[in-house]
Amino acid sequence: MSPVRLVFLMTACTVLAAPLASHAAPSSSATVAGGCAAKMTLTERRVVEHAGAGMPALIGYVHLTQPIYQITVDEAVAMIDAQRARQTQCAIVSSR
Repeated sequence: MSPVRLVFLMTACTVLAAPLASHAAPSSSATVAGGCAAKMTLTERRVVEHAGAGMPALIGYVHLTQPIYQITVDEAVAMIDAQRARQTQCAIVSSR
């Protein structure tokens, strides 16, 4: 295999693996002086975004992207519940 082809293949693999790396990264939340700021992965943001459009849109998105992100509908709903719990916790902290 030529060196040019290897560089192209390596670049393509890196680009395609980026969504998987963002899904594998742990979600951390940081407390800012004025309130809370939860950092979501790209996958979590997209799931929450599609959940805002309704359950049929979320199910369709999860089934469409399941080979890429390797998440199920149950895991997507758990992500949404965790995000809502973080928002509730931040609202409680900021109201004090």
